[in-house]
Amino acid sequence: MKKVFRKIHLWLSVPFGLLITLICFSGAMLVFETEVMELCHRDLYYVEKVGPAPLPMGKVAEKVAATLPDSVSVTGVTASSAPERAWQVNLSKPRRASVYVDQYTGEIKGKYERAPFFTTMFRLHRWLLDSMKPDGGIFWGKMIVGTATLMFVFVLISGIVIWWPRTKKVLKNSLKIVINKGWRRFCYDLHVAGGMYTLIFLLAMALTGLTWSFSWYRTGFYKVFGVETAQGGGGHGAPAQTAAHGGDGGQGRSDGRPGTENRERKPFSPFANWQKVYEELKELNPDYRQIPCSKALLRFLSIGWATSVLPTAIRSIPVAVKSPGLPYIRMPTLQEKSVAGYSPFM
Repeated sequence: MKKVFRKIHLWLSVPFGLLITLICFSGAMLVFETEVMELCHRDLYYVEKVGPAPLPMGKVAEKVAATLPDSVSVTGVTASSAPERAWQVNLSKPRRASVYVDQYTGEIKGKYERAPFFTTMFRLHRWLLDSMKPDGGIFWGKMIVGTATLMFVFVLISGIVIWWPRTKKVLKNSLKIVINKGWRRFCYDLHVAGGMYTLIFLLAMALTGLTWSFSWYRTGFYKVFGVETAQGGGGHGAPAQTAAHGGDGGQGRSDGRPGTENRERKPFSPFANWQKVYEELKELNPDYRQIPCSKALLRFLSIGWATSVLPTAIRSIPVAVKSPGLPYIRMPTLQEKSVAGYSPFM
């Protein structure tokens, strides 16, 4: 049996190993994108002077919205716990578009533009530099990346079968890397022992990465872990849109009671409740690093306004484990990206 798996391990590793190397290399480059960009364009990511208190989040969104054409809208604002870091305001289009704003003055510091190098790394990582066909043809780059990742899973599994020791002594020796018995022995031990030490991480990256390539896999993966995916333009997000806009969706219409037709109407702001949500999340998560508030989040919380139980709705937001190094507040990003006008699984 091991002979069969050894052949599978070898012949799948040769062709697909080269592709996985490119995918892993480009992914590693993308990991440091934020740090590199902040180092090269510090004036974009940091405010010139820290003020006593930032403007309300809704006010910041309104200032940016006032400068945009009618076809573009503000979809979210990300506030950092560091007072010197500028707030990021996300736009509906083009893809990944955003501007950085001085939260103390409302001044737009500049537009985020992905560096050509990281754009290339992203396309290499996701699609092997291919592009989606306008006529809806086969997206070969995406297909090849997904297939290579799937084959990588079989390579890892076959490696486990080949390595599986029969005794504790063999197990102990197989996890050692010998450096004084020649390069051939060193490379072999590094491959075997190194593969076992990194197996869990490699499997996790491969199994989660497949969700970006195959819709059938993504559906099954999320179903297994009980994750609900948002459907663009429909589902629970669409009917909640009225409540998401601050509960004022009925403005300008009579509620059926006498005299309501001539009641004075207040100016409508789609960002009316953003500051409220931001403050609630700050209070509930004092060790946060970033808080993104978005239209999608307000849709998620729409039941809070509809039933006057906003604090309960806010507490239902899943929060990541707040480790000292990376205390993030997680939002329903699938919904947020669909609102931004593109699918995260392209």
